[in-house]
Amino acid sequence: MYSPIIHSKQKTVLNISLTKLDDFHKNVVRYHSIKCVDGQDYRRYKIRSQEYAQCKTKIGDGNGKHVFILNDGHGTSGLPIARFVGMELDKQYQELISKLDANNMKDEKVHEEIIDLYKNTDELLSQQSEIDTSQSGSSNISILIVGDQLLCVNCGDSKALFYYKNDFQEQTIHLWRMKNLSFEHVPSRETELLRIRSHNGRIDQQMIRGMKQGNLQIWTKNKLDQGLHITRCFGNKVHKTVGVTVEPEIIHFRFPKSGYLVLASGSLWSYLDTMDIGQVLNKYNPPKSQSEITRIENEILANAHHFWDGEHDGIQDISLMIIFIDLQL
Repeated sequence: MYSPIIHSKQKTVLNISLTKLDDFHKNVVRYHSIKCVDGQDYRRYKIRSQEYAQCKTKIGDGNGKHVFILNDGHGTSGLPIARFVGMELDKQYQELISKLDANNMKDEKVHEEIIDLYKNTDELLSQQSEIDTSQSGSSNISILIVGDQLLCVNCGDSKALFYYKNDFQEQTIHLWRMKNLSFEHVPSRETELLRIRSHNGRIDQQMIRGMKQGNLQIWTKNKLDQGLHITRCFGNKVHKTVGVTVEPEIIHFRFPKSGYLVLASGSLWSYLDTMDIGQVLNKYNPPKSQSEITRIENEILANAHHFWDGEHDGIQDISLMIIFIDLQL
């Protein structure tokens, strides 16, 4: 079953994947929803989102295979890059996931194939598209679910977490266990910083009105480029010369209990704490309908917007995916 690709950032895709055991895989994705919203500048003028999200469910030989993709573009060509990468990854993932089963999800050869897929997609973007990728690009986070296992493939600063509760006591109190399924690729992370510096990259804050402000960014030595806030992404050919890479990190995970998968672009995590999200999830655990997944999204986004606009500086665009995993199906 195919879900629509999202191009409009003011629409929500709602989809219900109900339950069955078949000869291949159990489907554990009960509800899922995606919502993407535009940003606003300080004058309340809309800033068109450069994010691209899509999902494919019940792929191939059974009900238990699903792909979720979230791209977050940046720079003047961010949106076309995010779209190009999203469509190309979707095509390649369809072929890849057909070969995945419960026995090979942790196989290093599978992970190497995914890394090659990302490198080939980046090369295709650079050589065969007419999009300017010199100082524009896109991050990506993808979730591949096969039965009760997943692979989280991350390249950039988007983030995925799994929220679950282990026993009856935890079910009755406001306490979540959280599994980080990705790590942000930013200059403040030591391993990323060392790689950039080993390639003669410069890491510094942006100079605004004679003062250094904001998060650390990556610059080339000539100081004529735009700073880049992430250390791994598609595109950004200029910054690839100083150690920025498209190689993703891949994490394998088996769901221990039913719970919520939460994926979001970096702008949401900038101001919203993981515990804030847990408080919203507590109101709808477990969700009784698809409409409750929509309420969760709306509440999380409203909270994020409140923090973003606290000083009336505007609101960044945000994409958010909520996926409820039900092991009892």
